[in-house]
Amino acid sequence: KATYRLRRENYYAGALYFSARTVSGYKWSGELRLPPAQDPFTFLQMLDQLWDEMMTHFQGGPALRFKKIAVIFHGLRTRDQITEDMFQTCDPQQIRRREKREALAQALDRLQNKYKKETVWLGVTPKTISGHVGTKIAFNRVPRREEFWG
Repeated sequence: KATYRLRRENYYAGALYFSARTVSGYKWSGELRLPPAQDPFTFLQMLDQLWDEMMTHFQGGPALRFKKIAVIFHGLRTRDQITEDMFQTCDPQQIRRREKREALAQALDRLQNKYKKETVWLGVTPKTISGHVGTKIAFNRVPRREEFWG
């Protein structure tokens, strides 16, 4: 959903910050930088990498019950503010992978815009007590009307 918002506002993020705090007070955080992106596949891959690093850090410790998880995109810029990496732009395989990811993200956006709800989920649908996973009001902003469905 965060990458959908990036694309809707025409921004790209150059870094992903992840932090977690357990009920017992243990904390962990990590950050990865990347060439500016806005597709969900790139960021899910980065999140998987940070999650694995965190689990390695906590290995052998107590069972983990999380109290707080935070994911922050930063290094935001618009397309015209991006200077391409000369080594990445020369690799045809990298270019094809990025183009495929961007095209698939655009297809997901078209479905989202057409049906006005989370029609396609990437990953596992979280189980909640209420059964509702839709848009929530965040601490730092009020979502737009079109983000709510129903």
